[in-house]
Amino acid sequence: RYLTENFGSGSLRGAILPADKQTGEDRKSGQFRHALSWGDVWNARTNLNYVSDPYYLSDLGSGLEIANQTYQERVGEVQYNDANWHILARAQGFQTLDPGLVDGDKPYTRLPQLLLITDPSRLPGWQQQLRAEVTNFQRSVDDGSVSEINGVRLRLDPQLRYDYNQPWGFVRPGVKLSHLQYALTGSGTTASNDAPSLTLPTLSLESGLYFERFNDNGSSLTLEPRALYLYS
Repeated sequence: RYLTENFGSGSLRGAILPADKQTGEDRKSGQFRHALSWGDVWNARTNLNYVSDPYYLSDLGSGLEIANQTYQERVGEVQYNDANWHILARAQGFQTLDPGLVDGDKPYTRLPQLLLITDPSRLPGWQQQLRAEVTNFQRSVDDGSVSEINGVRLRLDPQLRYDYNQPWGFVRPGVKLSHLQYALTGSGTTASNDAPSLTLPTLSLESGLYFERFNDNGSSLTLEPRALYLYS
């Protein structure tokens, strides 16, 4: 393990079993983890894992939880977080450990994923929020019975709400638009299905009332009936 003054902290772990009597081969594992933060808003992390064969953890892992792992994650990401903005850039892949898992069930890698989320204002009045994401999904399929489909997905979720809040209650009308757009490639795509998209509007109306009664002994009784209408 290591700890630095300006470049974060982390750990490096490795193991090797030379000429294993069960397999006749060298069996190895490795792990690298690192975390770094600078300023009050930036942070980054890396988590890289490797084993030499699918049965390494079930044969040599310590504990039931480790022995039953199906994937080994490999991820690196950078985040920016402040009071209003959340930004994420991530590259993520997996080493599959289950030998019985068919290609069609193996996880996709994200190379890369870019995500932006804005926090809505909590003050009364107009409140807006946005979620925007671009992800490149990739996976290799060697099984001829499974079609290979890779591609890029764009997701946009803008939302607008008005918060009318009074001592007697509140009314919050809102509207949201969800949009998904794909650009697909691979043996499972054709000219007619390589760019599917979806646009979905959502309307909402939330309201509530405040009823409060104070008793002579200093206690109080509060009743807050609420109603929510949501249509997509």
